[in-house]
Amino acid sequence: MVPASSDNRPNLEHAWLLAQLAALDTCHGVVAIGGKSDGTASLLLSLASTRRVPVLPLGFLGGAAAAHLDRHRYELSDALGHDADRLSGAPRDAVFLLERLVEPKAVDGSKIVPPRRFFISYPRERSAAADQVEALLRRRNAEVFRDDDSFEVGAEITGEIRRNIVRSYVFLALYCREFMLSPWCFDELEFAFERSGNGLLRIALLCLDDSRVVPPQARTLAAYRNRCSAPT
Repeated sequence: MVPASSDNRPNLEHAWLLAQLAALDTCHGVVAIGGKSDGTASLLLSLASTRRVPVLPLGFLGGAAAAHLDRHRYELSDALGHDADRLSGAPRDAVFLLERLVEPKAVDGSKIVPPRRFFISYPRERSAAADQVEALLRRRNAEVFRDDDSFEVGAEITGEIRRNIVRSYVFLALYCREFMLSPWCFDELEFAFERSGNGLLRIALLCLDDSRVVPPQARTLAAYRNRCSAPT
């Protein structure tokens, strides 16, 4: 049904948007070309991102598609590699590229969907490293939670931190000697293990130095080495 305006004449702009929304609900992916940056095309692409519908933006005509390409360049580079550089033009294999976005990588027959919410646990001395990790995640449009408040000695982790860990899909610990000496970091890690044991959370260690992994449960976790300069 075509919506009507106040004078009972067909509102073609709204009719176009309704048709696009209906298509968005049933499609597996979107190819974006042009479109007004301040119009319904921009709104539609934002809705597609919110609903996690893969979008292949072709930027050669500018507009909403080019703006979407700029905002999601890092995500597209992760998924398409060097082929993402060709999206500023008009690649002839655009449909093939969209299929690569639609079909996530599979491991043991199961599709792997990149996690979108991260909690960063880190000692105060490593705030700069936490800033870098947060920036890298946000470039890929991930939602990032971290504790920016200071604790008093002997204080327990706050309810707000617990809520943010509960809301996260991945608990990322910036593990280092300062982490080992922080009772608050260990409290956060212990709570993360509680949720991980119930299959509600994934835990990974980003090792900032050569400190040994002390907690027995953490020794089998996925650990990534990243040499960062020690705080001065």
